[in-house]
Amino acid sequence: MDPNTAQTLEDLEKHISLLLENNTETVKNATDYLNKNYLKSPQSVPALCHLMFNSPNPVIRQMSATLLFRQVTRYWIRVPEAERNALKETMLNQIVSDPSEVVRRAMARVVSVIAKHEAASNTWPQLFDFLNQCCMSADVSHRALGQQLFLTCSDTIAETLRKHFPYLFQNVFARGLKDPESLDIRVTTARTISRLSLFLKSSEETMLFQNVASDLLATLAACIAEDDSSNAILVFEAIDEILEQPRPLFASHYMELINSAMSAVINPDLEEDIRHRALTMIMWLSLYKRRALTSTKKIPEIVARIVHILAEREELVRGEIIANDDPDAPDLFSVACETLDAFAAKLSPTVIGPIILDLLTQAFAQGVDAPAMRAATLMALGLISEGCADFLFNNHGAFFGLMVRALEDPVPGVRQLACLGLVRLATTLQDLITVSHAEIIPRLMRIMDVDTTDTAREKVCLCLDAICEIIGDGVLPYLEPLFQRIGALLTTTSRPVQQSLLGIISSLAFAAGERFSPYLDQVISIFRTALSMTAEEDVELRAAGISSLGAVATSVGADLFRPYLAEFLDQVNLVFQDDNPALREASYEFYSCIVRAYRDESASLLEVVVPRMFESVSSEAGIQPVVDDLGEADDLDPDAEGNGEFLHSQFISSAPYLYEKVLAVSALGDMCMHAPAAFAPYIARSVELLVDQAEYFHASVRLAVAVSLGQFIKSSRNLQMGTVPFEENKKKEITPELQDLLNKIVPTVIEMLVADVDPEVSRECISIISEMLRHVGPCLLTEESFSEISTILVMIFSGQLPCQMDDDDDDDEEEDKSHDGGDADMSEFELMILESGADLAGSLALTYPAHFGPVLQKAYPHLIKFGSPKSTDHLRSMVVGCLAEVAEGMIHPHLAPFAESMATGFMSAFSDKEPEVRRNAAYGLGCTYFNAPDSLQAHAQSILISLNKLSHDKSAEVKDHAVGAVARMILATPEAVPLESIVPTILKNHIPLNQVDDEGDVIFNCLTRVLALRPDIINVAQDDALALHLVSNTAAMLSVSDIRTPVIEAGKGFLKAVAEAMGLDKFKQLAATLDAGKQALLGQLLFN
Repeated sequence: MDPNTAQTLEDLEKHISLLLENNTETVKNATDYLNKNYLKSPQSVPALCHLMFNSPNPVIRQMSATLLFRQVTRYWIRVPEAERNALKETMLNQIVSDPSEVVRRAMARVVSVIAKHEAASNTWPQLFDFLNQCCMSADVSHRALGQQLFLTCSDTIAETLRKHFPYLFQNVFARGLKDPESLDIRVTTARTISRLSLFLKSSEETMLFQNVASDLLATLAACIAEDDSSNAILVFEAIDEILEQPRPLFASHYMELINSAMSAVINPDLEEDIRHRALTMIMWLSLYKRRALTSTKKIPEIVARIVHILAEREELVRGEIIANDDPDAPDLFSVACETLDAFAAKLSPTVIGPIILDLLTQAFAQGVDAPAMRAATLMALGLISEGCADFLFNNHGAFFGLMVRALEDPVPGVRQLACLGLVRLATTLQDLITVSHAEIIPRLMRIMDVDTTDTAREKVCLCLDAICEIIGDGVLPYLEPLFQRIGALLTTTSRPVQQSLLGIISSLAFAAGERFSPYLDQVISIFRTALSMTAEEDVELRAAGISSLGAVATSVGADLFRPYLAEFLDQVNLVFQDDNPALREASYEFYSCIVRAYRDESASLLEVVVPRMFESVSSEAGIQPVVDDLGEADDLDPDAEGNGEFLHSQFISSAPYLYEKVLAVSALGDMCMHAPAAFAPYIARSVELLVDQAEYFHASVRLAVAVSLGQFIKSSRNLQMGTVPFEENKKKEITPELQDLLNKIVPTVIEMLVADVDPEVSRECISIISEMLRHVGPCLLTEESFSEISTILVMIFSGQLPCQMDDDDDDDEEEDKSHDGGDADMSEFELMILESGADLAGSLALTYPAHFGPVLQKAYPHLIKFGSPKSTDHLRSMVVGCLAEVAEGMIHPHLAPFAESMATGFMSAFSDKEPEVRRNAAYGLGCTYFNAPDSLQAHAQSILISLNKLSHDKSAEVKDHAVGAVARMILATPEAVPLESIVPTILKNHIPLNQVDDEGDVIFNCLTRVLALRPDIINVAQDDALALHLVSNTAAMLSVSDIRTPVIEAGKGFLKAVAEAMGLDKFKQLAATLDAGKQALLGQLLFN
C-alpha cells in the first residue's frame, strides 16, 4: 500500500471514529468532513471495504459497513469491474471469518445491496452457492450467517431468488425452521420466509409456504415457551407481513395460529411484550383475514378474554385510566382496546355485537361485587360503538337502561365509563336520548357534584357536551342549574376540565338558539378570559375557547353576536402570530362558524383567513417518513413494484398538524356552502389545492377533501343555476363556469373512489357523485366518466372496490366476492358502501335513463344476491328499494327489457316478513308498471290481485304504497283497470292516507285523472257525503307540516277538480262547514 493510500485510510478511520463520540458538535463536524472529502466519490467504496475488512476495532468495522451500505447503493457500478470482483471475493471470505456477530450482520446488508446490482446481469453466481453452503454447514455460526444473508437478500434480490424457491423452501428454509441448536436461526428463517411471501405468485409456490407453515408456527411456540420476547416479537411481525398477503398462505393453519397467540395472551407469567404482540397479531387477522378468523369460531373466546384484560386494569375501576396513547410503547390494555375497535370495524356487527351485550348483561347481573367487569363491559361497549352503530341502535333495549343506571353506580370508574359510553353513542341513539334526557342529565349533574376529581368531571363534562347538543328544546330546563355549576368549576378545576366546560357552553347555545340570549353576557365574559390566556400551558384552553366561541356565535345568530364580533376577531387574529397548529385549527373553526352565521356579509373576513387556510392545506409540516427497524427511511419510490399503497402507508403525521390540515380543508368547503357569493373568488385556488391533497397519506384528510369538493360543486351549482334539483327542472343549461369546475373535480372524485382503501372516503365519493347527479344532471359526467362510474357501480355490488377488498378475497376457494346473498360476515362499513351504491344506481337511472340499461344488465346479478332470504332485513330492503328507484328513474322504452323480471321480483317480495321490504316492493312495482306499461299491461289483473292483498297489510305505510302502485297503474293504463270497483275502494278505505308525504302526489293526480275520465265514479256533484269526505280529508292531509311541494300541488289540483265538478258555490258551502283550520287552508290553496 503506498503512503498516500495509507494516510488516506488513516484519516478516514480517524473521522469515522469521531462519529462515535458523545458530542453533537464533534459528530456534526466529522459528518461534514466525511461528506466533503470521502463520501462523494466512487473510491469511497474500496476504502470503506478496506476498513471493514482490516480494522482491528470491531466498532470501526461495523460503522464502515453501515456507511458502505449507502455508498454501494450510489457508486458500486462506477467501481472498476476488476476491483468489484476482488471485493466480492474478499467479502465472502471475510464475512465468515469476522469474529463479531454485529459486524457480520452489518456486512450481510452490504452483501445484499451488492447482490442487487449484480443479480440482474448474473455476475455473482458464487453468491447462491455460498449462501447454501453456509446454511447447510455443521457450524452453527455459519448456519446463522447463511440465514442472515438470505434475510438481507430477500429485501434486494427476491425476484432473482424466485427461481430457487422450490429448493429454498424444501431444503434451506425447512431445515432452518428446525435448527436443533439455535432458536435465533429458526427466527431468522421465519423472517426471511415472510419477506419472500410477497413473491409467491402461483398455487405451486403458495403450497411451498403451506408445507413449512406448521414449522414456522412451531418456532413461534418455542419463543413463547422460552418467554423470549425479542424473538417472539420478530416472529409475530413476520406473521403480520404474511397475513397482509392476499393469498391464503396459512390455509388450514389459522386455528393453530390463533391458539398459539391466545396461549400467550392468557398467560400472565409471560412478559407483557409477548402478550400484547400476540393480541396485535389477532387484531391483524381481523384486518386481513377476517373470514378465516370468523371461520375458526374463536371470536367469542377472544372477545371474552379481551374484556377480562380490560377488567384486570385496576385503575379502570378507579376511573384513572383509559388507554395508553403512546404508539411507541403499547401495552396489553391499549392493544386490547385497539383490537375491539378493529373487530367492530371489520367483522359483522351481528358477530361482535351480541357477544359484548351478553357480557354486559352478565356483568350487571352479578351485582355490586363485580365492578371490574361492569367497567370493562361498558368500556367495550363504547369501543365497538362506531363499528356497530346500527346494530346497537336496533338493540338498544339490551343495554341503554343499564348504561343510564350505571350513572349512579357506587363505583367511580363505572360511572365515568357510562359517561364515555353515552358520548360514543350520543349520535347513534339521538332520538332515544332526546326522550330520555330527564333520566340522564340530572344524574350527570349529580356526578359533577359528587365526583370531585378532575378525571371524573372531565368525563361527565364530555357527556353533557354530547347530550346537550342533540336534545334541542329539552336543554332549556337545565340552563340555569348547569350554568351555576359551570361558573363554579371554571375557577377551581384543571385545564382539561375547563376545556370540557367550554364545550358544554357551546352545546347549550346550539340547542337553545336565540333562547340562549339571557346567558350571552355571562358567556362572553368567560370567553374573554379564555382567549386572553397566552401562556404556553394555556394553549389548549385558549384553542377550546376560540372554537367554542364560534359555535356560540352560530347558535345565537348574527344579530345577537354582532356587538362582540369585532372584539373577538381581533383576539382570534392574534393566533396567526403564533406558530401553533392547535390555535390555527381553532381559528379556522371559529371563522367557519362566523361565516356560517354572517354568510355573504363575511367577504372581508374571508380575505383575512382564506390565504392562511391555503397555507395550512398545502403545508407539509409535521410529516415524517416511516422508519424501519434499522433506523432507515423506507424506499419511497412510488413506481417500485409493491408500492401501490406508497402514499397511504409510508408516512406519519404529527397529530396537531394533521388536525389543522383537516380543519382547514373542511372549513373551505363549509365557507363555500354558507357564503357562496363571497367565497366565489377563492373557488379556483381551493379546488386546485384540494385536488393536490386527494392522495394524502392520511384518510381523514382525504375524507375532508372529498366532502369539500362535493360542497364546492353544490354551492357553485346553487349560485349559478339556482337550487331547484335537476329532476324538477331538466331544461336548465349548465353554465360554462360550473362545467369547468366539474371538469376539475369529478375526475378527482372518481380517481379517489377507484383507488382509496378507506371505506368512509369511498362512501363519501359515491355519495357525492350520486347527489350531484340529482342536482346537476347529465352534464355532471362525460361519456368517459359515465363509463367509469358504471364500472364502479358493478364493482360495488360485486365487492371489488379497493375498500371492499381484504382478507381472503384472492383465495381461489372464495370464488365469488359478491357473496352468496348472506351478510353474516359483512361489517357495517361494507353495508354503508352497498347502501351508497344503491343510491348511486337510482341516481344514474334517473339521470341517464337511455344509457342505464347495459349497466343494470351487468349490476343486476350481483345486486340481487343481497336480496336473498339469507340476507338481513336491512339488506333485503336496500335491494328492493334500489330496484324501485331504478324503476322510477328509467322511462319507457328503456325499462321495458327488465320490466317483467323486476315486476315478478317485486311481487315475490310482497310476502317478505319485513314491512319496509313490502313497502319498497309496492313502490317498485307501481313505478315499473308506470314506466313500462306496454310490457306489463297484459299482467294487469294478476298485479291488481297481488296489490289488493297487500292493501290489507298490517303496516299503514305498506297500505299507502299498495294504493300508490294502483294509482300509477290507473295513470298509465286506465283502460286496463276496473275503475268501477277499484276507485270506490280507495276512496272508502284509504282516504285519508296514513303518510301523505310518501304517495300523496301520485294518488291525488290519479283521483284528478279519474274525476276527469269518469265523473260518475267520483260523483261529488251529487254525492254530498263523498264530497265532504274527500274535501275534509284532503284538507287534513295537506295541513301536515313539512310536506313535499309536489304533494301540495297535486292535492291543490285535486281540490280544484272537485270544486269544478261540484260547482264553486256548492264547494264554498261545503267548505264553510269545516273547521277554521281547514277553511283557512282551502282559502289559501284555492282562492288566494
